[in-house]
Amino acid sequence: MASNQRQRRTHSRQRKNSYGDRPNQNRERKRRRRTNTVKYRRPFPINSGMIIFGIIFAYMLVCVYAHFTSTHISPYEVRAGSIVVDNTCTGLILRDETIVYAENSGYINYYVRPDEKVSASSNVYTLDQTGQTIQALAESSLDGELLDNDSLGKLKSSMETYEAGITPMSFDGVYEFRMKVESSVLSLVNEKLMSQADQLKEEGALGNFNFVRAQGEGIIEYYTDGYETVTKESFRDEMLNEKTYEKRDLSSVEIVNAGDPVYKLITDENWTILIPLDDEKLEALADRSSVTIRFTKDNLRTTAAFEIMRRDGKAYGVLSLSNYMVNYAQDRYVELELLLSEVEGLKIPVSAVTEKQFYTIPVGYETTGGDDDTTGYLKETYMQDGTASTVFVPTTIYETTDEVSYVDCEDFSPGDYVVKADSTERYQIGTTASLKGVYNINRGYAVFRRINILYESGEYCIVEQGTAYGLSIYDHIVLDSKSVKEEEIIY
Repeated sequence: MASNQRQRRTHSRQRKNSYGDRPNQNRERKRRRRTNTVKYRRPFPINSGMIIFGIIFAYMLVCVYAHFTSTHISPYEVRAGSIVVDNTCTGLILRDETIVYAENSGYINYYVRPDEKVSASSNVYTLDQTGQTIQALAESSLDGELLDNDSLGKLKSSMETYEAGITPMSFDGVYEFRMKVESSVLSLVNEKLMSQADQLKEEGALGNFNFVRAQGEGIIEYYTDGYETVTKESFRDEMLNEKTYEKRDLSSVEIVNAGDPVYKLITDENWTILIPLDDEKLEALADRSSVTIRFTKDNLRTTAAFEIMRRDGKAYGVLSLSNYMVNYAQDRYVELELLLSEVEGLKIPVSAVTEKQFYTIPVGYETTGGDDDTTGYLKETYMQDGTASTVFVPTTIYETTDEVSYVDCEDFSPGDYVVKADSTERYQIGTTASLKGVYNINRGYAVFRRINILYESGEYCIVEQGTAYGLSIYDHIVLDSKSVKEEEIIY
């Protein structure tokens, strides 16, 4: 009986253990199920439109990067042209000038514009001893406009012309231009006032007021500078120095005393310009009796009679003219260009010029060979057994002088020997020299072309036309030679 009880207790414990382990077994089964489960991943949809757009976008990025990082090459078309050899100088103007002085004192008003031609019967200015008459004339003109539309138009036109030609280097001319404008305005106003004088004269309001006529015929000017009486015989070298030049304006003076200068007359259309001559100009002008000149002030070209004057060991050119004097009547100094020679050829920018190194080989070593008898050299080589031999190397000779020929460095190596035909003489290559040229891009890549510069001035130069391995008209070259290298593909 005791044995049966023990069996029942044992069986009971086993059942309890069996029930107690069942939750753990369930959890283990669930964990195994989760572990063995494979999730389904949906494939990424392939859109052909997005792929094409991505390729185009990447290409655009590459193009933008290449645009901002690459060097931009500008072509230039070669044209025929010419450049005048620069012979600019400044000359001193001499004229027949007569200064006129005031006979009485008083308030002065001018009625003739500068650079205007007057006769002996022309009223030049008025002289008012008290100044009351001028005031009365001014008050009588207040009812209307002092300057009409025609006068204002002329002033505006002169200002626009001056503004178009002014440069930073000619800023000192502003004061002279102001003087001219003030004189013109004063003359225009006085003309208006003068038209009222007749009416006031009838009313007896003129008082001590006189109209002063010109003392002769000529071009009238309202300045003095002390050079009015200078001639070729009295000329001195220091007179060419503009820094010591002083000019006195007469038109801005309101009151004059008897004996004061009031204006001057230029009585002859013939005038003279004296210019300094250095050794180069003296040699170029030695046999000339006339020379073509260009005034830089207004680009006027004319021909002047020419002679050489010597004074105190220095040479001066004397230019004699009979026209255009009034254009420069207010100038004492004038800048002009002597048009001694004009160089013609192919006109190219200076920025296109470059230099290239070449091997120099003494004249006489060149020969002909090959199937088409091209020009080249006999290069010395050695066989496997050590015996010397020669091989013909065709090459381009870019230039030949009395002593050497220039050949491309790509055709030989330093230390190579060339042999003279039918002779035992040989020459070791190594000496180099440079030639000037440009990069021709007619074929879409940069090719060096030799040039011979005839003259250079400013941004352009004239090169010889028809040189061997040179340029022809309408060729396309690189505008900036520093932007490319030889054989670089352009297009």
